[in-house]
Amino acid sequence: MNFIHSVEVENGHLILKNSGGVARRLCMLPGVYQHLKSGQKCVLGVRPQDVTVTDSSQADLFARIDLVQLLGSNKLVELNLPDREGLRMSVEMPADVFCDRGATVGLDFVKERVHLFDPLTTTNLALS
Repeated sequence: MNFIHSVEVENGHLILKNSGGVARRLCMLPGVYQHLKSGQKCVLGVRPQDVTVTDSSQADLFARIDLVQLLGSNKLVELNLPDREGLRMSVEMPADVFCDRGATVGLDFVKERVHLFDPLTTTNLALS
């Protein structure tokens, strides 16, 4: 699972802020987490198969492709988020989808497959 720290709830969206304070919208707040209030800090967890690589001109979140591993009918793509130093993610996709090492791509999350955790207790916030 990919884990993204320093995520915050803001007006029904999940927001990621970099060290310079620039905010990137990750996705709408999933239904099971609608009880969370703006300002709630959390850790986002998302599985590689629940992240989609998109056209970078259509996305709020960008990443650079560092490594592509063929796994038969699928491939695992390792990504680096340039404005979040040290943040890496994995995305699983069909092997026939073209992606080029070094390319910048956009990322979308399958909203209802996102998990949010308390940054201190690591408890799933759907249970709070």
